[in-house]
Amino acid sequence: MSDDNKFLEDLNKSQKEVVLHKDGPLLVLAGAGAGKTRAISLRVARLVAQGVDPKKILAVTFTNKAATEMRERITGLMNVRNKRFTNQVPFISTFHSLGVFMLRKSGKVLDIPRSFKIMDREDSLSLTKQVIKDLEMDPKQFQPSKMQ
Repeated sequence: MSDDNKFLEDLNKSQKEVVLHKDGPLLVLAGAGAGKTRAISLRVARLVAQGVDPKKILAVTFTNKAATEMRERITGLMNVRNKRFTNQVPFISTFHSLGVFMLRKSGKVLDIPRSFKIMDREDSLSLTKQVIKDLEMDPKQFQPSKMQ
């Protein structure tokens, strides 16, 4: 079996295109259950098998679940069994985690401290209530949930 065949077993035409894509970035858009995570994982493992430095590969997805699954599949395909070697695995993350990583690593240029906090909806509502109070505005007229 050729090296490429081990990465192409049981894939449909679209998935094979993902795995075999050469040179440069690749955006994969497909519905749930279409095999995106599997195809991307195989593509990454194939690139590494062909000699691409894992540190030069970035795989980004929307959900933590997909990122975790992708990381597990890729480390399995790359036979990374020892946690000490996880630095040999490509950077796999969600879009949000990638943004946070970049801001923590390089935010200083924008005067963003490394210890910045990401506010959730509840945090934001609390802050909005506090601002309305500090500005001595009527919370009935300026409803915090609507002001948000």
